[in-house]
Amino acid sequence: MLLRIAVDTLVFYRILPPDMSQETRLHLAQEFVNNWMDGQFDGWIARKVYANPFLHRLYRLRWFRSANKADEPDGQRFEIVEPKGNLFCGVNVTWCGVVKYLAQEGAPELARLIWRGDLHIQKYLPKNVEFRCSQVIAEGGQYCDFRYYFTDK
Repeated sequence: MLLRIAVDTLVFYRILPPDMSQETRLHLAQEFVNNWMDGQFDGWIARKVYANPFLHRLYRLRWFRSANKADEPDGQRFEIVEPKGNLFCGVNVTWCGVVKYLAQEGAPELARLIWRGDLHIQKYLPKNVEFRCSQVIAEGGQYCDFRYYFTDK
């Protein structure tokens, strides 16, 4: 799924008029990413699973583990962080195929937009869960430290 959004975003970005400013092109591409991400939650089943803490964690862990098992040398690689304290779910992305793909295609600037799409979909998290990270590969980090914490909200 992550490579699909990278391919779709790249195609959208490349069909924008070449005389349009880079700033406008990136803004429109970010809107495209955000809409693409929202589209993943069009169905009530997806929204219910993502909003339910138990089902959400089960889905995420299954997805991370299956991505690690996939025979995709340019795919994603995850280290699952065991929950402690108020940590709901955590993962370190140690290899990002999206970043590599977009760099190979000559559009590394789009990787940041896809990462920001993760920030955009926070609104679908369970009500008492908050997403945080301090570094991402798309912005020069060694890895992405995605953490989801229970809050008092």
